[in-house]
Amino acid sequence: MGAVKELLKKILPPPVRTFLREIEGLQRLTERQAHLLAEGQDRTIKAVERQAEELARLLGEQNERAESLRRVGDALTEQVKNLHRANEGLTDRLERLEKSQRETLEKLESLRVEVAKGQKTAAVGRETLHAQMQQAEVQRKALSTAVEQARKQSAEGARFASEAVWAETFNNTVNGSAWLKNTAFSPGRWAVGYPVLYVMYRVLNEARPQRILELGLGQSTRMIGQYVATHEGVEHVVVEHDPEWIAFFKNDFALSERTEILQLDREMVPYKEAEAVRVFQGFREALAGKKFDFIFIDAPLGGDMKQYARIDVLRLLPECLNENFVIMIDDAERGGESHTVAEMEKRLREHGILCRRGRYSGKKDCVVLTPEHMGFLTTM
Repeated sequence: MGAVKELLKKILPPPVRTFLREIEGLQRLTERQAHLLAEGQDRTIKAVERQAEELARLLGEQNERAESLRRVGDALTEQVKNLHRANEGLTDRLERLEKSQRETLEKLESLRVEVAKGQKTAAVGRETLHAQMQQAEVQRKALSTAVEQARKQSAEGARFASEAVWAETFNNTVNGSAWLKNTAFSPGRWAVGYPVLYVMYRVLNEARPQRILELGLGQSTRMIGQYVATHEGVEHVVVEHDPEWIAFFKNDFALSERTEILQLDREMVPYKEAEAVRVFQGFREALAGKKFDFIFIDAPLGGDMKQYARIDVLRLLPECLNENFVIMIDDAERGGESHTVAEMEKRLREHGILCRRGRYSGKKDCVVLTPEHMGFLTTM
């Protein structure tokens, strides 16, 4: 084909050759356009194919989504059915609950009515009960007072009976005494009782003390004074605060020259937690350096002392005691004297002196403290 074209170029005239060149140009253009068209068609076909593939893929995904949505739809449909069934069950339960609530409200209303009736009855009952309780409280207090009075009367009766027994015991004991000739005592009230008189007689008659200290001038002095007057070598000191009572006593009862009455005024002093305790003024100085076998304590006045009472001798222990000693404290049933006795025992223990204690009870109590080897005087 090419050789023919070359031959024609040589034999044809120039216009024809120009025309042929144009034709060739057009032909080449047409071929190029055809080539480009073919390439474009190929690209278009490939793009269409790719689009078709993409559409097929998308269609597949849409199918999968549709299937998934279908399954989800089926699941939701099943859940809706379940919810419907559950709703039907809840509706039934709600109806039953509403019915039960109505019944409960009816019962509550009935109960409220009954309670209202009961409250009215209870109000009346409470008033009646309150009145009965008040009456019972009055009766209880009256009974308690009566019981307390009976208890006190019983205790007082027991003390009176005990006092009577001690009086009989004392009179029998001193009958025919070698030294106690005047037995006309006036025990009771502020004076000592028969338990004191009995124990004092036994102490004087059997322990035979030589140095005697007596706090409080009175009935006990009548006995100790007779003992002193009939026993040689005995010394007797009586501490008393009232000069008029001292003068009256001396006029009524003769004392031996071996009995010394020491008149000391009284004062209030602190002791431990007690702010004020009544004592004899100058007691320590007046009796400094003296030792005693027998100490009887019935003064100063101690009935109004609640914490400690009659602590004069306590503050001299144990320096004021001989080896064989007896201490007697009257009114030991009272709190003040009782605490003083406990302090005495403690003070003696702190100095290595072990004591025995005896209590003798009548209308009043007296306590006896002795060293252990003289313990028989605490059990007479």
